Amino acid sequence: MRFDTKQLGPLLRQFPERPGAFRVLATNLIPLAGVLLLGWSAGVATLSFFADGVFTAAALTFVMTVHAMDETAPHIRGSSRMLGILAMFVFVLPFLSLPAIVAGMFALPFAGVSMREGAQLLATDRMVQVGFVALAAMHVVTAAQWLARHDRRAVRDELREGFGLMVFKVIVLAMLGAHVGFVFALLGRFGQVAVLLVIAAILTIAEVYRAEVLKAMGVDRKFHEECESGGIDPKAVALPKARRRRA
Repeated sequence: MRFDTKQLGPLLRQFPERPGAFRVLATNLIPLAGVLLLGWSAGVATLSFFADGVFTAAALTFVMTVHAMDETAPHIRGSSRMLGILAMFVFVLPFLSLPAIVAGMFALPFAGVSMREGAQLLATDRMVQVGFVALAAMHVVTAAQWLARHDRRAVRDELREGFGLMVFKVIVLAMLGAHVGFVFALLGRFGQVAVLLVIAAILTIAEVYRAEVLKAMGVDRKFHEECESGGIDPKAVALPKARRRRA
């Protein structure tokens, strides 16, 4: 992974101009706000990371199903269209959110809350409800912005990267459970604030500076864009030498 540290200053100054940058930052700071302002425990903060992964999967799935309905059955309108989108969404969401669900089942017990206890908190605790409604609202806004855009090819690129971001959130959640979950619960408020600030910074950078992060990792977005436009034949791309020998 290569990154030119000289670009760091200019990139940080570009932050206010990046689309949705402050919304992304606000979303990632909700667990911190929950601990500082709403009296959340470490378990509830960890539960919010799990919910964020599921909400991310839900937003991506909904946009994908709307696009699929529009492109495969454009003649269907009205209530039939909405029912079709809903049926497809309900069918696909459990599969796409499975990584977040599995990671949550693994991580939450280390932070002192089970799935069942989390559901009870969400049903009865007003402060938990406030934070989770705010978290869901951020993802609704994100989905609405994707659906309002007419450049669907670019949106599909962002959806692919969004699924990668969801997996990254799942990894963060799993690491929180595997390595620091029980420590996180014992750190006290100052330690929890520090951990949540670091996680918020990592997630915000990964989403707001997605293109730069992918470039530093050696992922070429241009290849996917050319495939979408029909300007390149994936079958005609030369295989790496090792694979050519095996072929």
